[in-house]
Amino acid sequence: MGKQDHIATCNNLKIAEQDFARVWCARCIQAECARSLPFESLFDARTHTWRDRLFEDVPRLDPNDPRHKDISAKRFVEVQLRTPEIRSPWIDPSASEQPAPVATKPPEVPAPVVAPPIVVPPAAPQPVVAAAPVAPASTPVRVSSENAKELALGNTRVAQGRMLAGAPAPVPVKDAWDSPTSGAAPAKTDEVIVAPGARVRLGRGTGV
Repeated sequence: MGKQDHIATCNNLKIAEQDFARVWCARCIQAECARSLPFESLFDARTHTWRDRLFEDVPRLDPNDPRHKDISAKRFVEVQLRTPEIRSPWIDPSASEQPAPVATKPPEVPAPVVAPPIVVPPAAPQPVVAAAPVAPASTPVRVSSENAKELALGNTRVAQGRMLAGAPAPVPVKDAWDSPTSGAAPAKTDEVIVAPGARVRLGRGTGV
């Protein structure tokens, strides 16, 4: 079957035929198309014709050719196929004589030692704890002249922030950072106490 031209099928975008063939057909490998690349390169020609050129359709020299007589008169030396000689101290183990294998008896495996079963002693009986005797309900305490003071101290509420009678009066402690009060005598004779809100004039030599 001859090759067919598939450019009408491939060129569906209607590109110019020369431009399409230069861009796409030069790289196409579709063997059924007459515009494709296969079988046109020297490599493809060698790989697809090697059987005919080397075995089935071998070109032969014409007997009338003057070179035929010269070539046919030559005598080619026949090559004898033999195993090449190996010059090495290595010896093939398969070729050397090996002693017959001696059957060996596998070592005897001692029987496993079975440990005696562990006997768990029976649990000791739990001691029986007798119930503690229930104390009888307390009887009401009667107030008499003998226990009135004791009951009063035990039932008195705790008073917080109160001072006990007969304690010495607290001594006030003056804070060193407190400002002197108005009307108090100055600590030094050269100090002037300025009342809050007063206007003063500050300057050199005024002492204020």
